[in-house]
Amino acid sequence: MELVEFELASGRYALPMERVVELAPMVHARDLPGAPPVVTGLVNHRGSAIPLVALRRVFQLEGETLAERTDGRGPVDDHLVIAEGRTRRYALQVDRVTGLRTIEPATIEAGLPSRHVRGVLVLEGELVVVQDLDALLSLDDEATLERAVAVAARMSTLPGAAT
Repeated sequence: MELVEFELASGRYALPMERVVELAPMVHARDLPGAPPVVTGLVNHRGSAIPLVALRRVFQLEGETLAERTDGRGPVDDHLVIAEGRTRRYALQVDRVTGLRTIEPATIEAGLPSRHVRGVLVLEGELVVVQDLDALLSLDDEATLERAVAVAARMSTLPGAAT
């Protein structure tokens, strides 16, 4: 199994590669009023408006903003991981994409009691949290997001929409 590894705050996280569509630099996001708190806006990805999800908010991580980070590990790249969720494509905001790794699926162990976590594994002596993309949003949050996107579409505020 291949994983895309990334950093959030000072932690290591991963997502199964089969769910990743593309890695992209951060782009301007349009506000999306009425969206769940973890959705910070919409981005234009190849002509389609997709929700921008702040994974720091999903995992309730605090700390310095990306621009303020001074942990000595170099600059934060502020990437987007474009990935396929259960019902839609998302742009996941991460601090830095660190690489691609092949692992045996059996090395992922049940762990952290969070609906956002598929499991954990230890790599190079550090804990890596493997995200469960299908549980990114609750069913209520997905419905709220759907309504917010529909309102934005009617108001022609989606990225790439004619004004």
